[in-house]
Amino acid sequence: MMNFGIFVAFAVCATFGLVESRRGEARSNFQCPSCSEVGENAENDCETNIEMKDCKQSDPLCLLFIQYKDTGRKYRRFCASKKAYDQIKNCKACAVGMCSTTGCKAEVTELPPAPTSVPVGSFMCPFCNGRGENALSNCDKEISYNTCNDANDAYAGEMVKDPVCAVFTRQTKVGFAARFCLSREDYNEKALTCKSEEGCESAMCDQPRCKAEL
Repeated sequence: MMNFGIFVAFAVCATFGLVESRRGEARSNFQCPSCSEVGENAENDCETNIEMKDCKQSDPLCLLFIQYKDTGRKYRRFCASKKAYDQIKNCKACAVGMCSTTGCKAEVTELPPAPTSVPVGSFMCPFCNGRGENALSNCDKEISYNTCNDANDAYAGEMVKDPVCAVFTRQTKVGFAARFCLSREDYNEKALTCKSEEGCESAMCDQPRCKAEL
């Protein structure tokens, strides 16, 4: 009887220790990409400074949180519990994405609504350049968002008046594509010139951070 009691006690301790060990592994083995930035280039700055961090929460998820702030766009990747996600997932003024496997990068299906009134100097556009057979696709892989002022050399230090976000492509021996910001007046002039050139296409949109489509 004594031997049986010792065996049971040993089994209970071993099982309890195994459960605790597994709990510890579940916490330490689940990781999420983490970063947080606010400002004009928040997305780019955040994505280039990602760190993988252990999640201590129960039912952990990897989240992406995007929201417009007075100082620019807030862009944050972090780990949170499912309960916390359920509390913020329906936020009307932000966009929240989640994924549930360790190390995954959450995505959002659409960006949060831009402020109804855009402060002077805060109109931003996607900027990129691409070359080759898939020039536009190559360009879009390198997009960064910049304010429509001295980021565009044509306006060295001055704000663009009546800004629009434009895309131009040219299919020649070496394809070329570019996204940038310019004034509506300048776009109309360049678009007219583009139409007269073989293989040239252009498009524009006039909302902050919009992505013109051909």
